[in-house]
Amino acid sequence: MTISGLFALAVQPAPDAALLAVPLSDAAADGIVRIATHHGAQLIGTGPLAGWIVLRGGDDGLRGALRRIGVLLVAAPPAGCGTGTPA
Repeated sequence: MTISGLFALAVQPAPDAALLAVPLSDAAADGIVRIATHHGAQLIGTGPLAGWIVLRGGDDGLRGALRRIGVLLVAAPPAGCGTGTPA
């Protein structure tokens, strides 16, 4: 697999994959849990840095809603994500 293929998997994860929500601002970090739960996502735990949340699922509007407030969604690697305290 090429580097571009790996990048595509990270930024376009499968719909049922665990996602790492990476806020691009403090305001975005404040809205992640509210928006994710509103869209039916399951909160798995915290990410490796403060404000980052690991989640799974959610409806079709989740990705767009998080993107609009400044949250980047990437595939959550199994090691290092979701091992913290539950969100």
